[in-house]
Amino acid sequence: MNTLRDVPGVEKSFVTSGPVGLPNQIELTTGLNLTGGYPAELVPQLVDYVLAVAWSIPLKKPTTSVSIAFKAAGKSVDLKPAAAALGWPEYPGPVLSLSPRDLAERYGPWPGDRPALPVELAAYVPPPPAPTTPTPTG
Repeated sequence: MNTLRDVPGVEKSFVTSGPVGLPNQIELTTGLNLTGGYPAELVPQLVDYVLAVAWSIPLKKPTTSVSIAFKAAGKSVDLKPAAAALGWPEYPGPVLSLSPRDLAERYGPWPGDRPALPVELAAYVPPPPAPTTPTPTG
């Protein structure tokens, strides 16, 4: 999770892995909260990077699905355009849920190698937080 939290523009991240249904059915889920105004043109690269990071986590091998979802400014980010840009046009948004086979085809056998943060993602500078208005006292 620290790897994902360190990406510029990521405010919070989570990764969970565990059984869903039967004990041998393992699902991997990743979510990010992004800063408001995160550039749409960076979302496909961010999706690709997050999936590669998730695939590299050697907790429990996913057997059913690997899902990711992003939020920005409290709203779901539609990942369908990013999925299409990465070669998965059949997956609806906003959540992107892929099979372990999809990820093995793209990133190699599980657990994959931990990817380096792409230069474009590392170079992003999030906008400063909006100023807060002081609450009057008295």
